[in-house]
Amino acid sequence: MSLGSFGLHKKPMKPIPLRHIDLAIGKPLPWAIYDKNQNLLLRAGQIIETHQQFEGLIKKGLFRLPKSAAVPAQGVALAMPIATGDENTGMDTSYDFEEMKLQVGSRLQLQISSEQNSERHLAKYLGHIKGVSLLVTTPIVDEKVLFIREGQNFVVRAFSGKTAFGFTASVIRACNVPAPYLHLSYPKQLHGVEIRSTKRLAVNLIATAQALDSADAANLTCLIINVSPTGALIAATQTLGKIGETIQISFCVKLGPIDGAIETKGIIRSITHVEDTEGENKQNIQHGVQFNELQQADILLLHSLAYQKLMEGSSES
Repeated sequence: MSLGSFGLHKKPMKPIPLRHIDLAIGKPLPWAIYDKNQNLLLRAGQIIETHQQFEGLIKKGLFRLPKSAAVPAQGVALAMPIATGDENTGMDTSYDFEEMKLQVGSRLQLQISSEQNSERHLAKYLGHIKGVSLLVTTPIVDEKVLFIREGQNFVVRAFSGKTAFGFTASVIRACNVPAPYLHLSYPKQLHGVEIRSTKRLAVNLIATAQALDSADAANLTCLIINVSPTGALIAATQTLGKIGETIQISFCVKLGPIDGAIETKGIIRSITHVEDTEGENKQNIQHGVQFNELQQADILLLHSLAYQKLMEGSSES
């Protein structure tokens, strides 16, 4: 993206090189960052959330412009995953709301925009009036409707398809009839980053698995070490089946205060006996499993988990 893409006025200028000490992980950037060709990489206010992102950006060679060189577009930090050209994310791209193709019932995260480290609350998308407002459920916290005042500003995050989106919105109206819901201001522009589904996420999810090719197979407790919409690495104290056999897998994915149950079938593609270095004989047989009957709702749950992990800066490198 060039400077002109964001309505910035170019003037003859000499970009100012940035050093490691000029940048901080977890804090909003005080200025926009460009590459040596003055292509915008990060907007002022965005956040570098992980060391991996930090190192990926430093390798590009970073610059900022003198304060008098450009008038930046107004906005707030969306805390979207920063694109570093790795296998996990694509580049940060601007979208219109209609391009998001958000489905009714989709989960949203709401975070008070003035508080970078404030809690993120879950809501559901109900619909929109084009150019006027978005309708979302009012978040529930500890079984109580969260108090939200009109005029309050939020950073809103959502996942649609394979893309994580972020935008800012303010509360136009808080309604309680027939059920608690909010009118949020209609976003003029969204930012999105593609999350590629082949990436495995490091997790520790308790699961149960049962071999389907054996009539008397027990339902065994196991541990999912990493997972993606295409498969998982599952550890157990005994083999779950033979290579090529099908197993039934059940586990829960926690998204904020919500637990999403996933039950699917998978084919064992590999079995590895891992040496028990601690001598406790725990979960030392690892199974590479390919999912073959994952439902669309389950895929969305795993995409949402990937998005949540990226937001936390804790996805597997």
